[in-house]
Amino acid sequence: MMQVSSTCITQSRVIVRSGRDHTAPTPLLSLRSYTAGTVINGADRPIVGPIDLDIETGSIVGIAGESGSGKSFLFKSLVALNGSRAWSQGTATFKGINVAGRDPQSLDLQRRMRGSDVGFIFQQPTEKLDPIMSIGRQLVGTLRKHHDFTKREAVAKAIELLGEVGLPNPESYLSSYPHQLSGGQNQRVMIALALVGEPEILIADEPTTGLDVSVQEQILVLLQKLARLRQMAVVLVSHDLDVLARVCDQIAVLYAGRLVEFGSVASVLRAPKHPYTSRLMHTRPSITRRASLLPIPGEVPAPENRSSLCGFLSRCHVKTDLCEISAPASETKNSRVVLCHNPVKEPFGPTNFGQPKTSSSISRLSGPTLVLSEVTKTYKLARTWMTPADEKHALCKLSLTIKPGSILGIVGESGSGKTTLGRLIVGAMKPSTGTISVVGCPENAPNFPRLPLWRHAQLIYQNPSSSLDPRLTALEHVIEPLISRGALSKAERLAKAQEALLQLGITKEQMVCKPSKLSGGQLQRVAIARAIALRPAFLVCDEPTSALDVSVQANVINILLQLRDETGVGIVFISHNLAAVRAIADNVAVMKAGTMVEYDHADRLFVSPKHEYTKHLIKLARSNEAASAAASASLMSL
Repeated sequence: MMQVSSTCITQSRVIVRSGRDHTAPTPLLSLRSYTAGTVINGADRPIVGPIDLDIETGSIVGIAGESGSGKSFLFKSLVALNGSRAWSQGTATFKGINVAGRDPQSLDLQRRMRGSDVGFIFQQPTEKLDPIMSIGRQLVGTLRKHHDFTKREAVAKAIELLGEVGLPNPESYLSSYPHQLSGGQNQRVMIALALVGEPEILIADEPTTGLDVSVQEQILVLLQKLARLRQMAVVLVSHDLDVLARVCDQIAVLYAGRLVEFGSVASVLRAPKHPYTSRLMHTRPSITRRASLLPIPGEVPAPENRSSLCGFLSRCHVKTDLCEISAPASETKNSRVVLCHNPVKEPFGPTNFGQPKTSSSISRLSGPTLVLSEVTKTYKLARTWMTPADEKHALCKLSLTIKPGSILGIVGESGSGKTTLGRLIVGAMKPSTGTISVVGCPENAPNFPRLPLWRHAQLIYQNPSSSLDPRLTALEHVIEPLISRGALSKAERLAKAQEALLQLGITKEQMVCKPSKLSGGQLQRVAIARAIALRPAFLVCDEPTSALDVSVQANVINILLQLRDETGVGIVFISHNLAAVRAIADNVAVMKAGTMVEYDHADRLFVSPKHEYTKHLIKLARSNEAASAAASASLMSL
């Protein structure tokens, strides 16, 4: 392996090191009274802090919390990635030198740390990789910027890095473009890019969000391997506590910019002390049981609306009179940090869960809502100079019946045909062969009008921020599909749109907001309101919770269950999250390579799967929950 010369920070600010330096002091990074924020309207506004946190060489530290808690902002502030108006103060000691500050010298230090000392893995690799540059060109260019390599040396190193992150035949990826790779492959390329500068801290910001369970497992195993072999600290930012339990040594819980709890995985998961951590733990759906979800009421306050006392005060279920008059101070005991006047003594646990209603308790409409018979979808692949013309079978002879008031979960890995099935159901594409009947009307009949199909079938997309028009308000988004009805007056459209939004908890003040002013949970509520405004016979939900926090995810699942209970709408719930499917679905179909390999009632399928592929998926999903249980057991045995 060739020796790499890279730049790192020391007492003399900058030196050159050769190879890997394993003599870094412990902790590698130490934050003390660290605060970071941005300038708004000429005034400093803190976003995170004050925070005390230590990260040691070779450790894997998980950062948990809902969107808006400041997880990403905190670590981006260390390398000046929050924009020109961002600032930091306090102490952020990296290898003996304080890099916090807003003066030119501090900002220069923070920029020098990028890539060389701190590597970043971002959430959506397809958005961060250049779509018009090949993977090889992006890697080689980055390598030559960080190191004094010839082009040949850079190509050799690029192949080595692609192999290190687990891509088979790594040289074959050099000529590929991001759109030609799967989500998991793109994420591995992003990890390779993060390793270019031989960093000592790797920040993985939601690296498994949107990935199916098997690819997620592969990425987590890879991060563990890299931390061990390179003696590199890894900071894993995630809203999924099961993922953090799977790989982390310690967990830090952030809320409204403050570190509210910190400790070993075993101690935090076995006996969470802060009320917020306790509620997060028991808001998660479980693959081992079907139970009603209890989301945390309210939302994370915006920085300008945070209480000077306790950020969690308005949502807390154990607050006392003391919480109303004074701010809590961090209490440290046995390496456990808790920021709370009244730490939780008994967990907010499964005993508070109730059983949700099932489709058998819902009054059904007469006749089937949706019938798919021997549906096949084939894509024709055009001939290129490298490949002959070919066909790809996205779906093969799929037959399903979905009745009113029932919820069908569709699970499977990426590329299994889940999204294609959803698009066929709502008429976004035509089946190659077979028939789809919606309320008795064959969708593939030549004279079938598209407008009635829109009224009967609506699609809720995975990412509401990209599916909503940034120029329209929430109210305008819901009014827009009602215009297609034609017969409704302007006043009637306004009334129906307001009714749909109010039904989903969107206030009149929020109705006039554009997407940029709404949270992720609010955006998904708007997307659902837009879908139900036409009173469809069924909804197709394509990964509606994959990018959401556990509390918002629980809210969305409960909203869909409530809609089913109140309207009898049939729901097709497409997801790679088996626990979420377990929480909502009556029946489950398992897809693999365009074929439905297993179909059964959810209770039977999750308890006694028949197909080997289904067993494999459930085993992987259970391993994350088992990690939480193992952490708890290890603490109990001490």
